[in-house]
Amino acid sequence: MGGMVEMIRPLREPPHADPHIVAGNGGNPDDAVYGHTREQWLEGMQGAGALPNVVCKISGIVARAAPGWSAADLTPAVDHCIDSFGEDRIVFESDWPVCTFGARLGEWITALREIVATRPERLQHKLLHENAERIYQLLTAERPGLPTRRAEGNP
Repeated sequence: MGGMVEMIRPLREPPHADPHIVAGNGGNPDDAVYGHTREQWLEGMQGAGALPNVVCKISGIVARAAPGWSAADLTPAVDHCIDSFGEDRIVFESDWPVCTFGARLGEWITALREIVATRPERLQHKLLHENAERIYQLLTAERPGLPTRRAEGNP
């Protein structure tokens, strides 16, 4: 994990500072699979979160959850990602179909909603869709009052 932060640190300087770097799968908190300790993951995610152009995708966590998991089992990883990156640099990703190794997609979404239920509603909206719209510059024609962005060459 620490190596990830050192690898991306130079990318925060021009000419690389504008693009977002995405830490997928919540930085892979599963130490048994990825060969790092929980402490290394905690420090690594906090370090990545300190870099202003790094975004964290909240995904992949349920795919490696132990059988019989509950939302409470996933909460520490999700909370640490949110706390490390802040409400403007977190993005939900379904991780479908990989998530089905640990749960049906609906179960994963329900668990995540339960985990963030005590967080401000604004944070929940940002996590679940607004940040993705902004970061990935998604079309917003369906949302009245927001400018429409079209990919070059599309009508």
